[in-house]
Amino acid sequence: MEKKKCVSSFCPYGVGVVAFPYYRMSLNKLIGMGLVICLAVVTGATALRAQDRDQITAAAVAGKHLKYIRVSPATVKKGAASTTLPGISDIDSVPNFSGTYSTPGFDPNGNPQSTWFFNTLGNPPTTGTTTLGGPIVPVSIDLRNADGSPRYVKVVNGKASTCGNASQAGCQRLFFDATPFIEPILESPVFSNFNYTSSRVPTQFADAVARAEYQGAKSTWHTLLAPSVKTTRTMVINQDPTCGTASGNGGTCNYQYALNADGSCCFFVLPT
Repeated sequence: MEKKKCVSSFCPYGVGVVAFPYYRMSLNKLIGMGLVICLAVVTGATALRAQDRDQITAAAVAGKHLKYIRVSPATVKKGAASTTLPGISDIDSVPNFSGTYSTPGFDPNGNPQSTWFFNTLGNPPTTGTTTLGGPIVPVSIDLRNADGSPRYVKVVNGKASTCGNASQAGCQRLFFDATPFIEPILESPVFSNFNYTSSRVPTQFADAVARAEYQGAKSTWHTLLAPSVKTTRTMVINQDPTCGTASGNGGTCNYQYALNADGSCCFFVLPT
């Protein structure tokens, strides 16, 4: 056959325009070639859109690290001697006490400063035990589609895509249930007693830290939390319909999510 020139052929359904060499061949072969090229274009477009734009993968956070603020150790507060001021007044809050201590340093503007003010939860070290209410409000997260319907995703090779319906194999709902964490929290050092060198008796973590800061305090001085589990709440977040649709796959996303290793929701959720 003889090569003549290049022409353009429109793919079905308005997918795009594909240019290919024109040969003397049958009409059926010509149409067949055009359909094959158009199917390739459609398949490529589907692959590019397979991953949800609001999913955060392990690759996206590779090399990222948490940041902490390091505060240089200051002079240890010495029991009741440094708690000469009352707590913050005229507020509806928990018991608290204030005081000052001295150590050379600099204020936020770089000026020399040696007197520092502090405020601490509870009552002064000269008192006994203070027990504060510690309400625990479990909050589950229900991530939804833009139309408010429950959202299901399926993971393939670490990339999630929204399912058309919940019955599709491998699809899991984007719902983070907080209730399995209630018991571990109650058993954690925040609310349960453990041994610490700053206390003669087992105590809670925050109390142990306070006793380490106020060395010389009475052995009976403690600031404890009394846990109380409240009714579980559910936070429903609908995705913005423009998420991942604007130029550069931008738009506005109401949330982003990262899945657990087994594809369940969620390792973490970022409100945006």
